[in-house]
Amino acid sequence: QKLLDIFIPVALNPEVKLYNGYDGKVYSLISKNYRFVSENSIEQTCCSKNYCRLLLVTDFICGMTDSYAAHIYKMLMGMEV
Repeated sequence: QKLLDIFIPVALNPEVKLYNGYDGKVYSLISKNYRFVSENSIEQTCCSKNYCRLLLVTDFICGMTDSYAAHIYKMLMGMEV
């Protein structure tokens, strides 16, 4: 839940740019492959851009191992460098 709380607002930000500011850095943590699929799905389907971005986040988080999810959470919360 905490990862969703972090990644969803970032993914729904229409002005997010990779590596630019906090949102861009968080967005850059999402696998390049996941981002590629999501961006191409937006152009090829009738689903909304926000829906595709939400799928991007849920797919990314669901694909994480428990240890990787814990590592990412600790890193984003400043508990780990």
